[in-house]
Amino acid sequence: MACFIIPVYPPHFHYLSFLNDNNNIDIYLILSYKNDYNILQTYNYKNYKTIILEDYLTTDTINNIIAKNVIITFKKYFGLELLYKKYEYIAIIDSEVKFKNTNKIYNLFKNYCDNKIILGTNIKKDNKFYNMVKDININSSMFFTITDLNILKDKTNDFNFYFWFSDIPIYDCKYVSNYLNYIKFNDYISFINLTNFYVFDYVSYIYYMIIYCNYTLVDISKYNIERNWSLEGCKRDIYEKVVTDIKYAPLWIIDYCYTDNINENIILSYHIDRRQDHVLAHI
Repeated sequence: MACFIIPVYPPHFHYLSFLNDNNNIDIYLILSYKNDYNILQTYNYKNYKTIILEDYLTTDTINNIIAKNVIITFKKYFGLELLYKKYEYIAIIDSEVKFKNTNKIYNLFKNYCDNKIILGTNIKKDNKFYNMVKDININSSMFFTITDLNILKDKTNDFNFYFWFSDIPIYDCKYVSNYLNYIKFNDYISFINLTNFYVFDYVSYIYYMIIYCNYTLVDISKYNIERNWSLEGCKRDIYEKVVTDIKYAPLWIIDYCYTDNINENIILSYHIDRRQDHVLAHI
């Protein structure tokens, strides 16, 4: 079985209209407060489940998580912790998406995890977001031992390799328990105090999978696909070149590039709030 986790808060509830078209997917919305749930009910959405932090944590703890600006990552890992025993695969996505093809989710998720391939590239210093990428990659490695850090430095070209949002962030649940134990997530207070905004959940997870589960980073530039970013927000011609030249079909694409004939295995489009002139299209 597979499911989706979506951390969300009231200003983004209007993006969730896709829930009413959902008949065959388990979707969990991770909310902060009980009052968030009350607000959500006014939208009359159907076909979803909720996890509310306030059912498990004190209001002061939640307020602290929000104040530290780590609420998104905390919600994602909290959802994983509660659900990984129930599912084989869990995808964690934003609310700004549209579902396209949901008929083969389990098989596509299984294939993704079995392949153990993560696409990205090394970010050049002339990229105006270079320092941000380094902050994300280095901070996302904060949980790792010195030995593991040395391995990661080698595998990521000293943390210059960027892969965020190249494909749907899918967790293989048979490894989730060991991963959450490794980063000591079960000690919530220590985790909250240690982490920061630049810790990206899936970057940390993939780092763990590289070291302990034989995941491989694949540099798209070796296939003459020139990009100074991950595949996040790439134009359609880049997506199609990845499919034809690398023989890898990402399971999502930015919304303004989606058409019905692009690839039958695309599960959803993302960044529906971003327009065609967005900066990520031109990096």
